[in-house]
Amino acid sequence: MGDCMRSAQLDSNNTVINFAEVVAFDGVQFVIPLDSIVGSIWNGASFEHPIPLLPTFAQLETAVQLQLDTLAQSWGYADIATACTYVGDPCAKFDREGAALRIWRSVTWQATEELEAQITAGSTQMPATVAAAIVLMPGEPARPI
Repeated sequence: MGDCMRSAQLDSNNTVINFAEVVAFDGVQFVIPLDSIVGSIWNGASFEHPIPLLPTFAQLETAVQLQLDTLAQSWGYADIATACTYVGDPCAKFDREGAALRIWRSVTWQATEELEAQITAGSTQMPATVAAAIVLMPGEPARPI
């Protein structure tokens, strides 16, 4: 038969920063980390799990901007704003790319504003993560030939 002991390391706010179960069988100890407890608060009698925080509008908007800039950069532009300045460029390639990115930027920000309005109105909930919110945005355009 084995012995079992649990050990929690708390920070100054009684938040669990490390938690493990130590099990001994036949004189051999096994340490089993229990990550599901990390982040909980010890109230003196039990662990309380905090309610996860949903992303903020600012975090969503930062992620949207990063997504827009990242695609523009992968096409060779400094950022999405720079790419959009090429709409109407005499070089047809730059004009097509700038137009595609500008349309995508516009529909992406429109979708972001609509999602935020629905959340504010209470008709939908903020997705649990920024990544889950980004999935709701329009897909990236194909690079024009």
